[in-house]
Amino acid sequence: MKICIDARKYFDFGIGTYLRNIIDQFAKISSPHQFFLLAAPGDIKNLPKFPGHFSVIRESAGKYSLREHLAIPAKLRKLEVDLYHSPHYVVPFVKVKPTLTVISDLIHLHFKANLKRAGAYTYANFMIKHALKSSDCIVTISQWSKNDILQLGYSQRSDIKVIYGAVDDRFQKITDDTILGEVFEKVDVPDKYILYSGAFKEHKNIARLIQAFSRLKRQQCPFLILAGDRLEKYKHLQALINELDLQKNIINPGWLNLEEFIALYSGAAAFIFPSLYEGFGLSPLEAMKCRTAVVSSEAACMPEILGEAALYFDPYSVEDMAAKIRDVLGDDKLRGGLIEAGVAQVQKYSWRRSANKYLELYENI
Repeated sequence: MKICIDARKYFDFGIGTYLRNIIDQFAKISSPHQFFLLAAPGDIKNLPKFPGHFSVIRESAGKYSLREHLAIPAKLRKLEVDLYHSPHYVVPFVKVKPTLTVISDLIHLHFKANLKRAGAYTYANFMIKHALKSSDCIVTISQWSKNDILQLGYSQRSDIKVIYGAVDDRFQKITDDTILGEVFEKVDVPDKYILYSGAFKEHKNIARLIQAFSRLKRQQCPFLILAGDRLEKYKHLQALINELDLQKNIINPGWLNLEEFIALYSGAAAFIFPSLYEGFGLSPLEAMKCRTAVVSSEAACMPEILGEAALYFDPYSVEDMAAKIRDVLGDDKLRGGLIEAGVAQVQKYSWRRSANKYLELYENI
């Protein structure tokens, strides 16, 4: 079977993490299928070397462009593929091959502020409906996300499949003090801190996290590291930090390489995840894999994904968030129990198992 995967988001966050891991597993699994990866021209030189049953196909049509609705179907015809795998809800208007579409979540519909272009909400709304109607198979990444799709009335399809993500195997706790010391010196990390990593968009609820941190006693936790995004892009967050006089207590190293992220996870007193909306929520699982206690929002899919391995708070209550962080920092037994529960919880997820489920769906389609 010839399978074409739209890999133009390979180096993005979110969908990019999904693509990198699932394609990596397809490359490792002994399979009779042939894979074609549509890649943006600028990405091709940075892609890893794939085995012989993979072909990288240059696709210059932009993401979320009108051109992709004609260019991709033309590629599918030319390649004579049997199935098209779209990793997000933008499925070409012109359908020429059976299609599997992944709709991770409905974040673009719940949080319009994240959309920067005029008309983006209308486009997202239309394309989600189109994907649900035209795709032969719809996959999402949690039962909560499936229910969200159904409850908003975009589809009554009872055949939506749930395939979980997982944590990259490279996430393991670093115990070598020399390695930790080198990384911490490079990114100017203090000895004791709590950590958040991810984007700072509206639904990530960073303002309330900053407010909760301001309520902690400095001797209990002197520093909060906000990693993965740049604070200068968010003037309201900078203003809040200045208002609370936390300039010296909040560290923003921005985006880091994989080893640096793993080091931050490994050295944190706790990982805090205040998000209001997630389809899966990978960061707290990464923290668990690095043997760090997780304090998480109880919103959206988080109880489903994290189970009993996190201490939950109401994400709309700054006081509850601060209280739960204090509980974990002040109780070694509680923190140790969360760490061990987290190690067990993260083992429930596997990119290999997820890849095999996709292969089964390909064959069924």
